[in-house]
Amino acid sequence: MKRLLLILILTFSFQTSIKADDIRDFQIEGMSIGDSALDYFTIEIINKKKKYYRNTDSKKFFRTEIVSKKFKTYDNLMFHFKENDPNYIIESISGAIFYSKTSTNITQKCIKKRNIIDQQVVKLFKDTEREVIEDKIYVWDKSKESRTHNIIYWFKEGHYAALSCYVYSKKFSGTSHLKVMVNSADLKDWINNVSK
Repeated sequence: MKRLLLILILTFSFQTSIKADDIRDFQIEGMSIGDSALDYFTIEIINKKKKYYRNTDSKKFFRTEIVSKKFKTYDNLMFHFKENDPNYIIESISGAIFYSKTSTNITQKCIKKRNIIDQQVVKLFKDTEREVIEDKIYVWDKSKESRTHNIIYWFKEGHYAALSCYVYSKKFSGTSHLKVMVNSADLKDWINNVSK
């Protein structure tokens, strides 16, 4: 446990430079939005779990998940790309740390890790708007027993980053996890439009 917390701190301490409020300084496993995923993965790996959003006919963006032993902190990464982008520029990246269904005190454990990361992010983005939304009902759980605990950073260019705990009820099929995410303004606007 102590080693994992140290890795989380080091990820944000040493993988970033000190340019004020530059979203590219928010890195997950050394990657950020604006990078080409081809610098890290093959096209075959990127497309292996390629999926589109089910609630829209728009194919402007697709997402994919990647699991790799190379990842030092996260159990898996999810990426979003623009369809037909030959450079596979990262429009969104999120890392997840999963909690076993038999684990106890998941909410407290997750929030503790999230807050350690938040302390580093606050130092890096001093002038960025920060919003905290605790103990919100997770909209996709019909039982309304699952909760999210979110810290969101809003960047002037329209990009945003989030540190979120998803704590699912026993009735919900998902796995509770901590998610660290960075989204481009283009992806955010597209999601907002297709979800209306």
